[in-house]
Amino acid sequence: MSQNTLLSSSFSEICENKNHDFPLNLAFACSMAIAYFNGSNLKIYDLQQVSSLANFFVIGDFTSNKQLESCAQEILSLLKIQKQQCQVLSAEGLKENSDWILIDLGDFIIHLFLENARSFYDIDSLWQQCPSISIPQEYYQFSPQEKLTQISDSEEEKSYF
Repeated sequence: MSQNTLLSSSFSEICENKNHDFPLNLAFACSMAIAYFNGSNLKIYDLQQVSSLANFFVIGDFTSNKQLESCAQEILSLLKIQKQQCQVLSAEGLKENSDWILIDLGDFIIHLFLENARSFYDIDSLWQQCPSISIPQEYYQFSPQEKLTQISDSEEEKSYF
């Protein structure tokens, strides 16, 4: 199973999980994708009682622009597969070397930061009055070693002769 197939099937599985209502199921799926790309300090804020802007914010940070951009592009690709559930209204900061990428899905907004930008913009303190939703541990299913094992296993299956 290739890296993208593995991520795509896990993403779809979380989206289809009936234990969580829409759009929380998609917020969890996006959190899993962020964790897959080694994002850290993941948070989901519940804004439903304090703002009409969105129901949830999903926030994560990265140590490099490459991780940040790759994660954002992959999330956008994965969301296209789930188009019956949501529509990307806006994606800002996708230009090279951006330190903050925002993906607006209407019902929830994803904020992806470089670590230093997250602390500089301090978006967490703006929404600290909002409850934080616990992300289920199983959505952090891809440890770096597990990813390497799955990638090398899939490459062993390939035969070029």
